[in-house]
Amino acid sequence: MLKSKGKELALDALHLLLGTFLYAGGIYCFTAPNEIAPGGVSGISTMINALTGIPMGVLTMAINIPLLLLAFFVVGKRFAVKTLISIGLISVFMDLVHLPVYRGDMILGAIFGGVCMGAGLALVFMRDFTTGGSDIVAKLVQSKRPDMPMGQLILLVDVCVVLMSGFVYGRIESVLYAGITIFLYTRVVDF
Repeated sequence: MLKSKGKELALDALHLLLGTFLYAGGIYCFTAPNEIAPGGVSGISTMINALTGIPMGVLTMAINIPLLLLAFFVVGKRFAVKTLISIGLISVFMDLVHLPVYRGDMILGAIFGGVCMGAGLALVFMRDFTTGGSDIVAKLVQSKRPDMPMGQLILLVDVCVVLMSGFVYGRIESVLYAGITIFLYTRVVDF
């Protein structure tokens, strides 16, 4: 029993570390440097970072804290704690692990960002964790309106953020490439 529990904990840790690293890397290395806001809190953090220079990880944590508090009381302690752990790791990886960034062809930034983010999300979701942001908003709405599909709620939040990126970056290409990134990371997660 204890050995099985230890194995499960090790698998949680491995999936969470690798998944949050890949997710953060997709944003830090590929989407953010190419002015692609991938939706949700990550997209908002990317845009605020571009406007102010405040580190993306700090912004990701700051934006998620009020959502986490709401989730703690509405959805439950377990969900909030697991989400806090993954958000903390993403924030640390974004701000403290300095990987090379790719600035160049936006389509490559969108593709590689989407694939890295999708692979990271898949690993995190496989162990029943979430990455916060849109996931929290969707869970909160779904707790009050269980008839609303979670995927549609997340998509609605992402679309609003992506449309806003066109104004922040001042070009329609940012919006279009964000659509490619979102399409790819959702396909990779489903795969």
